[in-house]
Amino acid sequence: MKEIMLDFGAILSDLFHALRSGAKKVLIALAVLTALLTALVLYLMTPHTEIRSLTGFRCYFVPRCEVNYQSYHRDNDLYNMGIYKLNGQDAARFVYWAQENGWSPMPLSDEALTSGMLNEETCPEAAEIKQVTQGLWKQPNGMALFVFDSQTATLYIRKMPR
Repeated sequence: MKEIMLDFGAILSDLFHALRSGAKKVLIALAVLTALLTALVLYLMTPHTEIRSLTGFRCYFVPRCEVNYQSYHRDNDLYNMGIYKLNGQDAARFVYWAQENGWSPMPLSDEALTSGMLNEETCPEAAEIKQVTQGLWKQPNGMALFVFDSQTATLYIRKMPR
């Protein structure tokens, strides 16, 4: 046991001397790199970037995320769900942008209603989405459903997991 403690002490001593030499700069560089990567990941997980990456719309203000879950958070749900409240100015811009980019006016088509994405048994928010009467919607490639409620400035994003 005494030998193990002596070896451990020698290892700590060697580590201390290495830190005093050039290895200290390497550790500082690694710490800075780790901080930058953490900041990048946190930025990529914001509602702002989620909306832009999925719909193409660039929010000027940070939307408030009301619901955001992955499909594995619920037992029988196969889709991810995000509900975002947009700022009033972003909401007005969104309506104009969506009309220019081929979004359809509400109500949802029968195909969108029966596609399985709005199954109320697995997605409690589906009933809320189905009640939207004023707004726009889009279903690109059948892999996602985007619904914008212009009365409440709410954007619903329902999509297949990546």
